[in-house]
Amino acid sequence: MKKSVLDRVISVAILVDIMLSLTCTAFAVSADDEGVGVVPRYALIRSFYATIDVDSSSNGKATCSAGADVTNSFKISIVAELQRKSGGKWQTLESWSNSGIYSVYVSNGGEYYVTSGYSYRVNATAYVYDSAGKLVESVEKQSKEIAY
Repeated sequence: MKKSVLDRVISVAILVDIMLSLTCTAFAVSADDEGVGVVPRYALIRSFYATIDVDSSSNGKATCSAGADVTNSFKISIVAELQRKSGGKWQTLESWSNSGIYSVYVSNGGEYYVTSGYSYRVNATAYVYDSAGKLVESVEKQSKEIAY
C-alpha cells in the first residue's frame, strides 16, 4: 500500500515538473514610429533613418530626408521616395538619391507640397557596395506615417 501512494506522489511530481518545463514566458516589445524600441541589426550599416514632416501652416509643404552610415569604407547609396497612401496602397510621388563613402544623406529640401486628405511617408532604401562595386547589403526603412 505504501508503494502505491509513493508511486502516485512520484507520478504527480513528474507530471508537475513536465508541465512547468513546457511553459515559458514571452514578452512583447513595442516599437514606436521613430524606431525606438526594437532596433534592427544590419551587417554593415551602423545607422539608418527616414523622416517626414508636413507643415500644415505652409500649405502642406513636405520635408523628407533619409540618411545612413556604414562601418567601413564602403560606398553607400540611398534612394528616398515620398509616398502617398491611396486605396490602401503606397504610391511614389517623388524620389531623391545620393551616394557617398562611409555616410550619406538625402533630402528633398522641402520643395514638395502634398494634398490634404491622404497619409504620407518616406520609403528609403540603402545600398552598400564593396570596393569592387559588388552589392553586399540592401535595407529598406519607412518613416512614420503622417496624415494630412
